[in-house]
Amino acid sequence: MPTLALECRRGRPRGAQVLTLLLHTLLVACAAVPVAEPAPASSLVRLQPAAADGCNGDRDLCHRRYDAVAYATTHNAMSSQTAGFLAPNQRLGLRRQLDDGVRALMLDSHYLFARGGRTPMLCHKLCWAGQATLAAGLREVAAFLQAHPREVVTIILESRVSAEDTRAAFVAAGLGDRLHVQKHGARWPTLGEMIAADRRLVVFTDRDGGAWPGYHAQWHHTFENPHAAWDDRSFACKVNRGRGDNALFVLNHFVSNPLPDRAQSARVNQRASLLGHLQRCARERGRWPNFVTVDHYDLGDVLAVVDEVNGLAANRVAQVASPLAADVVP
Repeated sequence: MPTLALECRRGRPRGAQVLTLLLHTLLVACAAVPVAEPAPASSLVRLQPAAADGCNGDRDLCHRRYDAVAYATTHNAMSSQTAGFLAPNQRLGLRRQLDDGVRALMLDSHYLFARGGRTPMLCHKLCWAGQATLAAGLREVAAFLQAHPREVVTIILESRVSAEDTRAAFVAAGLGDRLHVQKHGARWPTLGEMIAADRRLVVFTDRDGGAWPGYHAQWHHTFENPHAAWDDRSFACKVNRGRGDNALFVLNHFVSNPLPDRAQSARVNQRASLLGHLQRCARERGRWPNFVTVDHYDLGDVLAVVDEVNGLAANRVAQVASPLAADVVP
C-alpha cells in the first residue's frame, strides 16, 4: 500500500500544480478507456450458507488462531468506483467488500486542509483523485460488525493522520470497545475467543504503532513480500518490510501498470495465478500467507482460493487439510 506523503491543500506550489494537472489528465484518460472484462466472479457467492455458530463464516475456523487463518484482503480498499475514485483499485465500496467476504481492508489516511482546519480523510496519494472521511469509512466497518456478531475484521492502515486523531475517529465510530489488543510476541487468540470477547477488530498501522491500546505497529507483527509488480511475472516472495519471523504474512498480489487495471486483475486473480503465487511463497518463506491482498477482488477466484487455503469444505476442490491447519489450537 505504498503512497506519496502528499497532503490535500487549497494552495500548491507551481511545480506541484503542473504535476497534478499531468497526473489528472493521465488518470482521466485511462479511466475513459473501455476495458473488456469477464462477469464478476461467482466466488462472491458462497456455495452454502454460513453457519450461524461459525466464525468468519465457518465452524472450522472457530478453534483456529487468528495468525493461522487466511483473509481475503483489499488493496487500497477505500479507492472504489462506487465511491467515485479515479483509477480505483476496487469496483465496490467498503461495506459491499465486507458483505461479500473480504475480511481485511488496507486503508490510506491523510489530512484534508481547508477553511483553517484539517479533516482526517481516506484517500490514496492525491486526495483530489478520490476521498471519503475517515469517520465515514470506519462507520461502515462498525455497521458491518454490529450486523454480523461472529465476524472478525482487520484494518491495515497506511496513516498520515496523527495517532490521536485516528483514535478519536475509531471511538466516534463506536469501534473503541471492539478493538483487540495484542501484546507483541504473545500467543494470538482463536477467532472463537475474539468473538466471545467481542474484540473483533484488529488494527495495524505503519506509523505511531503502540500509541494507544489496539493500535498495533504493523512491522512488529507482520511482514510482506514486494508490492511493486508490473505483471504476473514480477510477483516475488522475498521479504520487503517487516521481519520474516513475524507472526503474520501479508502477500501483495496485484499489478499496477502503471495504474490499477481490471483486465490485469481479472488475469492474476484467477485460481492458477493466485494459488500458484501463494504456494511459491509458502515454499520460499516456510509458511503460508495470512493476508491475501488484491485489486478488484470481485474478479477471478480470490474468495474461493482463500477458502481453499483455509481448508473450508464449501469451496474446496478436493477434501484436503488446510495448509494453515497445522496451527489449529486443540
